[in-house]
Amino acid sequence: MVPVALRMIWEAKGRFAIAVLGIAFSVMLMLFLLGVYQGVKFGSKSYVLHTQASVWVSQRNTRNLIKTSSFLPETLGNTLSQVEGVKSVDSLLRAIAPAEFPDKTVTLYIFGFDSNSQIGAPEISSGTSTLQPQEIILDRAFTATHNLKLGDSLSLQGYPFKIVGISQGTNLIVGQFAFTRLDDVPRLLGLQNVRSFFLLNLDSDSPEIISRLEAQFPDLVFIPQAEFAANNVEEMEIGVLPILWTIVLFGAITGGTVIVLMMYTSVLEKREDYAMLKAVGASQKFLGILVLKQSMLAALLGFSVGFIIDITFAPLLTEVIPSLLLVFTWQDATGVLIACLILGAIGTLAPIRTLKNIYPAEVFRA
Repeated sequence: MVPVALRMIWEAKGRFAIAVLGIAFSVMLMLFLLGVYQGVKFGSKSYVLHTQASVWVSQRNTRNLIKTSSFLPETLGNTLSQVEGVKSVDSLLRAIAPAEFPDKTVTLYIFGFDSNSQIGAPEISSGTSTLQPQEIILDRAFTATHNLKLGDSLSLQGYPFKIVGISQGTNLIVGQFAFTRLDDVPRLLGLQNVRSFFLLNLDSDSPEIISRLEAQFPDLVFIPQAEFAANNVEEMEIGVLPILWTIVLFGAITGGTVIVLMMYTSVLEKREDYAMLKAVGASQKFLGILVLKQSMLAALLGFSVGFIIDITFAPLLTEVIPSLLLVFTWQDATGVLIACLILGAIGTLAPIRTLKNIYPAEVFRA
């Protein structure tokens, strides 16, 4: 015997399908934006976590790689290396420079690293990270967006750089990292004998070494790798997260509204059916559960359709828009599913209240 809820859905399958699609589009929007958010998080921390350095050193009040400046004397590296417990010292020099194209300029975050030690080199997807003078590594999204390939040249502030490597995990969506030799960056920056960050490897993980460094160099900050990566994520979240969550909230409201309208219309159109059920002894609780089942099924199907569409088309979307980085997690998917079911339950409140105003005698209306 076909359950009553399924029979009611089948009798209004067109409206039910439209409701499922409406919920699916809301789910697609929420999952897409959460994927963008996770992509921003991944891009802002993956390079830091890839570098083979246990501690990042910068000027005081400079606690991330993205939106702060740090200028340290080059000679500081030798001083740091003499501190007990410091195993090795390498450095990075950062500059923000425009990449010049015939019809536009595009800003890049340029990092100069020691090509010999490879400390500070990015993860390479193709090419090499061993650089000669005026050679550069570009992010994979940047090269795809601007139709660049290994062996091409790119002009930075009038200086030509040959592309010899393509990196991954260096895409912030709002911008990309690029990498050159340490001695190529000063002319782009316009400053000599400076460094932005020093990268330390210690003899042990003992916090006493960092405490010793902090006491000896009070004008510097010594940040463990994981904490420095988290600082980058936090910096990106400040600008991006409120916008994304606002749009996600609108998507959830849209999905909830679709459920309310579907169930409310269903109750009104099938008023006589509900009156018949009351006439044969169905309780208010039974009818409420009947409405809830229809709503839950719509929410579950809507989530499933939206999830499948997102997962299917995400790779195609990133091919069309290379700078877009989507990272889907099971935690986000589970959260959206739970949100759909909660909205499905909330969306039945108004229709269930309407059921109270339906009387068994209505079944005999002409």
